[in-house]
Amino acid sequence: MVAAGNFTVSLVQSWDDFECIRDDWVRVWSSDSRAEVFTHFDWLSVIRDSYGEGLTPCCPVVAKAGIPVAILPTGIRAGTLNFLSSPRGDFNDLIVADRELYSGSHSDIGEICRLALSALDSTSVAWHNGCLENVVSDSWLLKTMKQVADTPYCNIPCRPFVVWHGVGPAVRLSEDDPEALRRQLCRKKTTKRRRNQLEKLGDLEFVAKLNQDELPQARTRFIQLHCERRKAAGDESFLEDARGRSFLEAILQGKTQHLAKLSTLRLDGQDIAFCLGLEADGRYSYYAPTFDVAWSKYAAGDVLLSFLLEDAINRGMEIFDFGLGDEAYKSRYASEIREVFNIHLFGAGVTPRLRRAALSFRETAKKNPRLYGAMKRVLNRG
Repeated sequence: MVAAGNFTVSLVQSWDDFECIRDDWVRVWSSDSRAEVFTHFDWLSVIRDSYGEGLTPCCPVVAKAGIPVAILPTGIRAGTLNFLSSPRGDFNDLIVADRELYSGSHSDIGEICRLALSALDSTSVAWHNGCLENVVSDSWLLKTMKQVADTPYCNIPCRPFVVWHGVGPAVRLSEDDPEALRRQLCRKKTTKRRRNQLEKLGDLEFVAKLNQDELPQARTRFIQLHCERRKAAGDESFLEDARGRSFLEAILQGKTQHLAKLSTLRLDGQDIAFCLGLEADGRYSYYAPTFDVAWSKYAAGDVLLSFLLEDAINRGMEIFDFGLGDEAYKSRYASEIREVFNIHLFGAGVTPRLRRAALSFRETAKKNPRLYGAMKRVLNRG
C-alpha cells in the first residue's frame, strides 16, 4: 500500500479480490457523475466470464481514510495492460466518487489519478506494454493532464502518451420541450416516409424490451442478422465465435440483464431490425444495432432508431449515446461530439522510453503527409 497526502492506494490483483470489493465498486460507480456503463461492476463480471481467459485484474484502488473513493478498472493479459472492458467496452475511465469527494477540492482528482498510475508503475506489476483505450476528452484521466496531445507528461507515472482515436456522438434529450425534440429527432421526413411504407406492407410493431421468454429465439435471430450485416459491411461480427455468443447471452440473461435491453422492429411478427442497448444513470447506449439486409431499401435500421429515440424521450432519459464511431447517420442526430483518445503507457527503462519516442515520432509524422508517406515507404522496404 502506497500513501500520498490524504490518500492511500492498493492493488486488486486477483478475481477473488475483485469479488471482495464489489460493494465498494458499486458505491464508487454510483457516486461518479461521469460513470460509464462499461465500468459497471456487473458489466466487467460478464467480461471476465466470457473473455477472462489469460486476463488478470490489476486495479488500483484509491482510498481516503480507509474508504475507497476511486478505482482504475485495468487488467493484464500476456504482459499488456488494458482496461478490463477491452475489447467490448465503448468508453472507459477512472471511476471516481466525485459526489462524495466534492466536499473537498477538485485538485483531489489529480492526486488520485497520479496515485493510481503510480501503483501501476510499481516494479511489482509485470507489464511491458500498456494502452488505456477509448478515453473521452472530458474523462477524469484526461482532465488531470494539462494537454491532450504532444505533451511529454514527464511528471506523471507510467509516462503516458495520448493519441487521438475517434469520436463518440450523442444527443442530449433533457430539453424543456419533449414534443419539439420528438419532431426534430424522431419524425424526420425520410424516416417518417420509410415508416409509412413499412406500415402499408403489414403490421409494424416496435418492442422496446423483449421479455425473458422471448429472448432465446430473438437472440438466435439477432446473431444471424448481426453476422450477415457485418459481413455485408466487409467486417466480422463479434458474435461469430462462441465467446461472443456466450457474452451476448450473459448480457441479456445474466448479471447485466438489469442494464441491457434487446429492442426489435417487427413486420407481421418477423423481426427485421434489432438493437442491443445498455442503460445506466440516465444514459442509453446504442451498443449493437443491426437489421435484415433484405429490408435495407426500407431503412429498417433507421426506422427502429426513430422508435428508440422516441422511447428514450418518453421515459425521460438524459443522453442517447451512439457509441464510438463517426458514421454519417449518427451526425444527423447528434447534438454533441466527444473526442476519444487512447492513452499509451510505458514502463521504466531504456526500451520503453525508445518505444515512447517512436510513437511520438509516428504521431508527429502523421501530421505531415509527405513525411508520413516517406516513413511508410522506408518501413515497407524492410
